[in-house]
Amino acid sequence: MTGAVVLALLVLVAIVVPALVRSGSHRRWAAASTTSLEVGPLGVRRELADGRLEEVHWDEIVEVDVVVAERGPHAGSGGVVVLYADSQRGVVVPIDQIASSGLAEQLGRLPGFRIDVLAAALERPAPAHTTCWSVRAAPPSG
Repeated sequence: MTGAVVLALLVLVAIVVPALVRSGSHRRWAAASTTSLEVGPLGVRRELADGRLEEVHWDEIVEVDVVVAERGPHAGSGGVVVLYADSQRGVVVPIDQIASSGLAEQLGRLPGFRIDVLAAALERPAPAHTTCWSVRAAPPSG
């Protein structure tokens, strides 16, 4: 192969491979986009574009985390609030949907939840991960 052919192949690989990787990422990210979010007296339910469903009841939640993102599938919404029920289940709520969904107000159902901790976590510069509440750290109810 001549030097010009090798250079042309390298340029092609340098352009095509990253484009293919981004394309695959964008498809996965689009599939993970929120099509429906319901926050109510029983819990939180989120439907994703690919048909998956995430759902937790308030009494199942064991931890609430905020992930502020500058890259990845949730960068466009600023990040996510993650409501963990257990290692297999939880709900991811895009940050830009917190106010419209009423999530912040409903998180008050969790014993000892502090809205000021949530607000501070949402203000951190990306990338950031903050545990805002945990059942292990919550005061006993009663």
